[in-house]
Amino acid sequence: MTIEYTGANSFISFRNLTKRLPWRSKRQKLHDYTTDQNGVDYVFDRVNGGTQGCLTAQGGNPQVGDQVVLKLDEVVEKYEIATLDRYATPPDLWTALLVKIK
Repeated sequence: MTIEYTGANSFISFRNLTKRLPWRSKRQKLHDYTTDQNGVDYVFDRVNGGTQGCLTAQGGNPQVGDQVVLKLDEVVEKYEIATLDRYATPPDLWTALLVKIK
């Protein structure tokens, strides 16, 4: 899809724009929580029938686009970080909306 504006040099191609998104240009990190316990080391709540979830954890310095692996009910599930919010105190506490990877 392409959009053109009337101003000088204001041509935008969505194909090129997506390639330049920050989480697309950097290498994704994998955050493994399979050996940690839900409710103790992190808090994870499933939403939308398990296709998404809200994760609150500390440390790890995650970024949008990174992947998270969780062991829930003895099943390993993989998610991608869609949005991320950091808390002021403690500074390494964060919460993220995760989208399940099929």
